Amino acid sequence: MYTLETPLHHVTGVGERLAAKFTEQGLKTVRDLLLFAPLRYLDATHFMTVAEAIELPKKKLITIKAKVINVSQFRRGSKMIQTATVADETGQIKLIFFNSRYILNQLKEGVIFYFSGYYTPKYRNLIQPKCERVALEQIHTARLVPYYSSRLHVAQGTLRRILQQILHHLVEIPDVVSQVWRNTIVDHPTQALIEGEIDQQRLDLTFQQLHFPQKANQVTHARQRLALEEMLAIIDYSEAAKHYLKYQQKAIVIPTKAVQLQQLIKHLPFKLTGDQLKVLDEIDHDMNQTYPMNRLLMGDVGTGKTVVAGLVAAQVVQQGRAAVLIAPTVILAQQHYQQLKKLLPHLSIKLVTAQSKLKADDLKMPHLFIGTHALIRQLDKIKPALIVYDEQQKFGVWQRSQDLKGYHPHVLNMTATPIPRSLILTIFAHVDISLIKTQPMSKPPIKTALVTEAKREQMFSWLKKQFDNQPNTITLVVAPFIDPSYHRALENIKAVKKVFAEYRERFPHLNMSMLHGRMSQAAQTQTTTDLRLGKIQLLIATPMIEVGVDLPQANIIIIESAERFGLASLHQLRGRVGRRGQTAYCFLFSQAEQKQVIKRLRQFSHLHDGQKIAELDLKYRGSGDIFNTNQHGLANLQFAHWLDPQVIKQAQTIYQQLPKSWSSFLAPKIKVGTAQLN
Repeated sequence: MYTLETPLHHVTGVGERLAAKFTEQGLKTVRDLLLFAPLRYLDATHFMTVAEAIELPKKKLITIKAKVINVSQFRRGSKMIQTATVADETGQIKLIFFNSRYILNQLKEGVIFYFSGYYTPKYRNLIQPKCERVALEQIHTARLVPYYSSRLHVAQGTLRRILQQILHHLVEIPDVVSQVWRNTIVDHPTQALIEGEIDQQRLDLTFQQLHFPQKANQVTHARQRLALEEMLAIIDYSEAAKHYLKYQQKAIVIPTKAVQLQQLIKHLPFKLTGDQLKVLDEIDHDMNQTYPMNRLLMGDVGTGKTVVAGLVAAQVVQQGRAAVLIAPTVILAQQHYQQLKKLLPHLSIKLVTAQSKLKADDLKMPHLFIGTHALIRQLDKIKPALIVYDEQQKFGVWQRSQDLKGYHPHVLNMTATPIPRSLILTIFAHVDISLIKTQPMSKPPIKTALVTEAKREQMFSWLKKQFDNQPNTITLVVAPFIDPSYHRALENIKAVKKVFAEYRERFPHLNMSMLHGRMSQAAQTQTTTDLRLGKIQLLIATPMIEVGVDLPQANIIIIESAERFGLASLHQLRGRVGRRGQTAYCFLFSQAEQKQVIKRLRQFSHLHDGQKIAELDLKYRGSGDIFNTNQHGLANLQFAHWLDPQVIKQAQTIYQQLPKSWSSFLAPKIKVGTAQLN
């Protein structure tokens, strides 16, 4: 008998080599393999007699049940061809196989088999059919046959046999959810499933229906059940994380003073928006608690999140404690340093990079330390009372949750990536949310347009006029790759080096430069410095400028191979221009011809609301642009979907009725602890 925790190498039929293949793909236990869902199903349930098959007018996938009459083999050139004649009570038919020597031993004369394959009227035979001896349960023929991803490099038949073996000997899985679900359906008849199908949602049947369904709708029911479990596990994760943060961690109380904050605000060269002031109040409340703040600050590019973070950090330093601001790139860290030095000249700030390392003397006084992820390794020395992560989705959970030996700082995560409400309600249940909607200045929307390959030359003519009329403007061009790809599927994707050569030929009189991650840090710094000084008119860069370059004077951005980007990323890139309130343009260059791709880019062109863009992005691409699996393992939902409000609502309703002792069978995949909390 097997449990969900049984290692795969203990399963009958899984030898050492096969277990190694499974392990390479992260499949170590019975649970892992059961959750490895089929990619598709082949409908081999079109049963026919031999006589009916012979009358078919065109090629069709069929299944016949027939007795083997004879089997033979002959050579044709370099190929060995096997043939078999099989018969039922209505007639005989010929089977053709190519280089399938095993057939000679598999097909025994006088034995009845199911044969599933394509009948070809022209040759009046079945070509390379699947053969399976008639048994109580068929797994390769005469049913909906599951087919799995080829990335395992395991034969489909082998996978089916192993899964059948597991399902036949699987210990019953405790299933509280199904009972609660049925009670919910009784209480809410409008949500009820068809009578007689409710029991099929039980977990002990779910995996059987997922891998070996008798009817197509059973696959739907199985995936619905697993989607519910997936969402419940996420809610449970968030609730446990919330409890852990609130009751098992102690933080340093920062008794911020309104007078100090007003003094800091008074000396700013601009007036804060109502949203910024509201967020400062929310953060002030959190930092006066004995448990650590865990707040997510969301706001579009240019809404003033950095100023808020700087004001909070200044108050912490004034209280005699250190604060840390961590950025995903050195360029962004340097920009934060320069910006906050200007806005808060009395705040002691230290930039910590490879060029300016942390010194022992720096620890003698409280400072705001600004740096990249390398600064995370210095937290034990700094012991900050506050950590601010800018663009939090760029950092993995392990980075954002370092064990500081019992020391728990307040944490403020900032992101300009719009996150849909469904995600906020579910995965961020353990995080307090602050939102800055108002821009510090009233800015016209950035004029956005899709430029197809047919209009590329026309676009360049317009661009030349802009350079002639406004020689001091800065134009940004973004390409997905650094070097051209020679892979057949990627050869048309634009690369920085190739785009640079093209634009150099078109605009030889312009000062141009490149910016990408393979350049040395010194070269990157020099390029950004030259940009700020106006020495560069045209910058060709990778998407690293999404969170790395602040150029208020830039007013044109061209995104090459725009179809390669998620809408959230396009929105971020678009936010790089027009930051002074000037008229700005964003052009999406694309060679794509697929209607769905063109539709997606056109829809983006007419949208400027970050939340609506996020919802649309999830619809087309899933949540991968917002999170990655290195962060929490929850983004790439296998069965549920973030845009399915019914599943989310149902999970929230059921979760309230589950006993406190309940634990999802997915729990080992979604753990809560000091390394997974932020």
